[in-house]
Order: sequence, then C-alpha cells, then structure tokens
Amino acid sequence: MKHKPDINAQTYDGGNALYFSALFGHIEITQLLLENNADSNICIYSKQYIAETLNNHPSQTLEMEKQAVFDSLIMGTPSRVTEYVSKKSVDYAFDVVAGSSPLHIACFMGRINVVRCLLDHNANINMKKKMEQHHYFMHVKQDMQILYVYC
Repeated sequence: MKHKPDINAQTYDGGNALYFSALFGHIEITQLLLENNADSNICIYSKQYIAETLNNHPSQTLEMEKQAVFDSLIMGTPSRVTEYVSKKSVDYAFDVVAGSSPLHIACFMGRINVVRCLLDHNANINMKKKMEQHHYFMHVKQDMQILYVYC
C-alpha cells in the first residue's frame, strides 16, 4: 500500500487481490484491502468473456484455465469443499467461479470470517450470479447472523 498500487487491478480473467484473498481465506489481507477502499463488488469475468480472451492467448487455453480453477477449489481448502468439488467436473468448478464476487466465493468456500468482513464493508448481498450450466442462481442471504449461499 506504500506505493499506492491499483488496488482493484484485475487479471485477464477478472481476478483481483480481494477476490484471491477471499478465495484463500486470508482475513488480514482482506481487511487491509477493504480498509484501503478495495471494491468488494468486482466480479470475475463471465464464462463467455474468459473464453473469448483465451481464444487468442499465446500460452493459456480454456481447458487449462478450467483445470486451474478446479485445482484452486480443491487444494488448500476446507475438507468439505474439497470433498464436494472433487466429485464435480472442471466445468462445474468453472461455473462456480466465473462471474462470482469475493462474497460469493467466500461463502462457497465457507470462509465465515472473510464473509463477515466483506459484509462489514458493504459487500452487495443482493448480487446474483447465474450458474448457466446448472440453471440456478447463487446469491447470499444474511438472516439473523446466519449466512447462506442459495443455489
């Protein structure tokens, strides 16, 4: 933060520092980013946008991206997430991540402290994410301090 980086800078697939800190459960980094005005509502790009971007990429393919997403959801994650996702396909994992916000991914991963921190910093709980392949939506509901991800 000392050199004033673009705190909301995104990678080719839309990932940013806040999204990755939420994904991996780094609460201290999440807090630091939010205290320095990171936008908690920036989402990973859509499946279509990522596919089009990777269509002409010199070294990365869509299949490689899907596998990397799948691996990120099963490595270093809570055992229940690893068990659940490992029974699914790489396409399912890509559906979960594409278009998701830091709040969506923190809920999916069961990162309760990160979820609370995002909510304390005004993350949008009404943001819905269409899970195209599975024809359902993921959104977060806060009800009496219990957080749910509805799919």
